[in-house]
Amino acid sequence: MSMVAFISPFVNDPFALVCQAYKNLYDKPFTAFFDQHEDDDHKEEYGFTHFVEGEIPQIVIFAEHSINVCVETFAHELAHVAVGVEHEHDEIWNAAFDAIFTEYNRLGEELYGKEEGAGDE
Repeated sequence: MSMVAFISPFVNDPFALVCQAYKNLYDKPFTAFFDQHEDDDHKEEYGFTHFVEGEIPQIVIFAEHSINVCVETFAHELAHVAVGVEHEHDEIWNAAFDAIFTEYNRLGEELYGKEEGAGDE
């Protein structure tokens, strides 16, 4: 399959920002796809990562969910790619997810400024 790199038409594309945060930290290869729930195999899931030894991991995000859920799911699955299938949702996976989230927020603030009221107490 031929892969074509696309540039997002959105100035504030949260998927591109999550991807950049991941690449700044880990940059392990992956492919990502949007899909729809067509069977009961993953009915309760927002997405998953398919690992096959010797192949690039494939992330699937189920597109019928809100964009906020899909973006968080993408970050979640990228954390799995970062640490490997053997870590499930352990402390190592959690640290990777937190690092991606922190870098995502840092990039967002750098690009768009600090949100009014954010961090104010």
